[in-house]
Amino acid sequence: MRRNSIIKQISESQFAKTALSVILGLSVVTLCLLGFSFLLTLVDGNDIIKSAMSSLSLCAGCFVAGFFCGKNKRESGIINGIICGFCVYAAIFFAGTLILKITAEAGVLGKVLLCCVISAIGAVLGVNSKQNFKALRPKKNRFGS
Repeated sequence: MRRNSIIKQISESQFAKTALSVILGLSVVTLCLLGFSFLLTLVDGNDIIKSAMSSLSLCAGCFVAGFFCGKNKRESGIINGIICGFCVYAAIFFAGTLILKITAEAGVLGKVLLCCVISAIGAVLGVNSKQNFKALRPKKNRFGS
């Protein structure tokens, strides 16, 4: 097989679309956490504000992951959103376990459910959103046909 066809098959696979959405969601979580940590250097915040900011950044990342997964797959929004939300939370949980050496905390089930629900909402909105106009237009070759 040619190299371009292998790359095209990988990029069109369902697993690759989900993985790309999860990576995008994790990057949004990271950017939100960086922004919130910068805000906390300017003002002094208590533990409730820190917890709310971390939950908000987790929800934003899960929503973006679900939205782009639903937009790319265009089917089964709720199921794909739940899968994306669980994958985003699992990646953050395992990274936290490796870095902080803490195995579990009290609100794990609540955060998993929150991630799955927010990501499912994002995926449903992604499935039902309009496609780009360029994607609907057929490609023309250089001869105009």
